[in-house]
Amino acid sequence: MANDRFIGAASLLCVLALPVAASGQEVGGRAYEQTGLSAGGFTVYPAIETGPAFTDNVAQSPDDRRSDIGLRIAPELKVRSGWSRHSLSFDLDSEHVLYARESDEDTNDVSLNGAFRLDVRRDLSAETEARYSLSDENPGSADVPSGAVGRVQDQSFGGSVGTTYRPGHVVARLRGTIDWYRYGDVDLGDGSVEDNSDRDYMAPEIELRVGYDVTPAVRPFIAVGYGPRIHSHKTDRNGLRRDSQGVSVSAGIVLEPSSLWSGEIGLRYELRDYDDPALKTADVVGFFGSLLWRPTRLTDVRLSVDSGLDETSLEDASAVRYHSATLGVSHRLRRYLTATGELSYALDHYVGASIDEETWQASLGLSYSIDRQIALVAGYRYTLFDSSVPDRDYTENRVTVGMRLQR
Repeated sequence: MANDRFIGAASLLCVLALPVAASGQEVGGRAYEQTGLSAGGFTVYPAIETGPAFTDNVAQSPDDRRSDIGLRIAPELKVRSGWSRHSLSFDLDSEHVLYARESDEDTNDVSLNGAFRLDVRRDLSAETEARYSLSDENPGSADVPSGAVGRVQDQSFGGSVGTTYRPGHVVARLRGTIDWYRYGDVDLGDGSVEDNSDRDYMAPEIELRVGYDVTPAVRPFIAVGYGPRIHSHKTDRNGLRRDSQGVSVSAGIVLEPSSLWSGEIGLRYELRDYDDPALKTADVVGFFGSLLWRPTRLTDVRLSVDSGLDETSLEDASAVRYHSATLGVSHRLRRYLTATGELSYALDHYVGASIDEETWQASLGLSYSIDRQIALVAGYRYTLFDSSVPDRDYTENRVTVGMRLQR
């Protein structure tokens, strides 16, 4: 474990050293950015990355490390409206890896998001959003049985409707959201299947948020929200009623887009009380939001943080209290050459079960643009998973190379 942490620390130093090592390579312009395809009042930005991916621990196993090579396919699609009023956007990001020997360990990650804003008046707008995600559950998670074979895929479907009112310097937003979470069944080593349908749940929420424009670029805000969680089964596999009622209070600051800063960050408190008296009331205090800092015209630094309460199926746990943070750096060494680095950390604490899970990831990337449509890409990612549950820890080194095609 000491060696693993040393490697992680070394990766962090490499990430933080990227903009320093590249200083002095001052060049201008974003000559190789996507231009997109015009389609009526919209601009469409398609792209795809493909190439081999190598891993030294394809199953992310603590004691049965098997290396494999696979084909990585990562399509993207972005659509933006060009209207003078109202706006419509669509985003698709996905990554699929098909392995040569361990097909049960093929990975799939998909994220879809569509948003529409209707400008009713100068000071009043209505917004609606729809989203979908497909992801692989961490094999080391305490919610995944130790005898699991292959990947467990989870899905979520969601949407929101809201309105924003801007009377003078005040910005008030009322938004209602609803999300459905569906957990995939687990194939076990003895040939049986664990039914995870008792983990499925629906999460409606309503939130009121009020901000004030102190300056054109700075807006502090406060928000309150209420949201129950309703499971598809009245009781779970352990006979527990996991439906709950939750409230949240948050405060933060919005930085309107500028040449230096943009984004928002805040502090949130969330409390959740469960229908079953055997489940302990859970709460969390933590940061949320994302910030973009541009210290030079060649460098972007991104920070994203989040915290909250997730569901779990463990008998002794009422919730998973999570905190996560990601720091990323992108620097253009030349007009055609971009280096990236990222460090992320996530902590999951199972409330009532005293289980802690830590995930560290450090990655480096390089993109060499041949022209606006073609680029050569390469990346490296190191993952360290550390759990207080015995025989769950693992590390993984992953290398990808390939080509990016875009318009």
